[in-house]
Formats: sequence, C-alpha cells, structure tokens
Amino acid sequence: MNNSFIISSEKNDLHQGMYGQCLTWLLEVMYYLETSGTINDDSKIIFNINTMCYDNVIPTFIVPKKNYKIEDLLNPTHISLAKFKLGCAGCVFEFKEESFSKASIIFHKYFKFNKLITCKLNEYVFDSSVTLGIHYRGTDKINNPRDREANSITTHEVIMIVKDFLKYNNYFTHLFCCSDERDFIEKMRLNFPDMTIITHNQTRENRTTFSEGFHKTSRSFSKNIRDELTIACIIDMFLLSKCKTVIKSS
Repeated sequence: MNNSFIISSEKNDLHQGMYGQCLTWLLEVMYYLETSGTINDDSKIIFNINTMCYDNVIPTFIVPKKNYKIEDLLNPTHISLAKFKLGCAGCVFEFKEESFSKASIIFHKYFKFNKLITCKLNEYVFDSSVTLGIHYRGTDKINNPRDREANSITTHEVIMIVKDFLKYNNYFTHLFCCSDERDFIEKMRLNFPDMTIITHNQTRENRTTFSEGFHKTSRSFSKNIRDELTIACIIDMFLLSKCKTVIKSS
C-alpha cells in the first residue's frame, strides 16, 4: 500500500475564513483519511496549504509535527484538499460536542504553531478558571446588508448579556476580548472597569469605515499586514479556547 501523501491546495481553492473553511476542511479530511484507513501512524505526509486570504497557512504559520521532504516520499499520492472535501459526502464534522474533541485530537496529533506564534502565546499568562472569553464579530457579520452572514446584535446588547452573566457568575475576574472592532474593545474597558481586560494587540477597524471582514479585504493588503492578521486570527482563537466560558456572536 502506498503510504506517502502530499495534501495541498491552490490559493483559489480556499477563499473563505480560517475556521469557516481552511482549517476546518483540513481537519475533516484528515479525520476521514484516518478513520477510513487511508493513512496511519506510519504515513509520510507533506502539507502545502495555500489560501486566498492567508497565503501559505501550512507550513508557514501552522507547522506539521513530522517534517518530511519530497525526497522522503516514494511515489506519493497527491490529494487536493478542496476537491477531496467537496467530493466526499462523509468528510464532515457533524454539529455535535464530540466533533470538537475529534478536531482537537487530529490537530494536536499532526500540527503545531510556528515559533513566532508559540512565543507570542507564551506572553499570555492568565488563570483560565476565572477568565471569561468574549468574541464579538462585527464589520461584515453585522454591517453589510447585501452580504450579511449573521443576525445583527449591537455592542450594547452584548455588554448587557455579559453583565447579566457576571451577575450570576461573579467569580470571573478577567475578560479576554476578541473582536475585529476597535470601538467594541474600548466599550468593554469602559463598562467593566473592575475587570482585568486581556486583548491581543492587533489591527482593528471601526464599523463605520470597514464593512467587510479582514478575511475578504486582506487580499489587497501588503504581505506584512496579511501575516499580522493571520497570526492575530490564530492567537485570538487559541486564547479563547483557554477561557473557562466563552460568550460569542454568530
């Protein structure tokens, strides 16, 4: 049995968000390949995952734990990530709690973050047991009526929800705030002066001047800015995963 593989994508194959498409599709494909017996612990796999918005996600930002070179592979099977995913009916994580565990196991078995991201993550030391994560996605999710991806929810409504939650869960002392909107972060600081507010320092915009998500407009940015936004995207989600509870918009 051939046990060498190259799993790849072209830029145009993946043109949506990191978690809405790119990383989710990869983990779904890897899980299917494992459970179907196509790959096993001895398989040699090279990953070359390119995307429209984030350039070469793997191996630039997310790094395979086993680093093979092309000369290590004997007559490898080439798998197009997008074609395989779209052509395989069983290649999907159902919306169930156990799917999150499956995705986590697959990710940590095959991948890790690059050194730059790992170093940045090590800068954040907080007690997860008393940290509430807040994820507020504005801009394109809220502001663009032509291409709206979610029901509108205002920053005021989110703040009311957080205050109500904290009223009945008053042991939280830290808030990790994740948002693409600068105004939202500022309002969280104003409304929760007694809480320790944690954020990852990154480029943010105002909704009045920015009606599309970074995963769409970043295509026109310089490489340095795209890389900064990719790193921020990964760090934000990783830190949210460390919070005891997360309150999030769609």
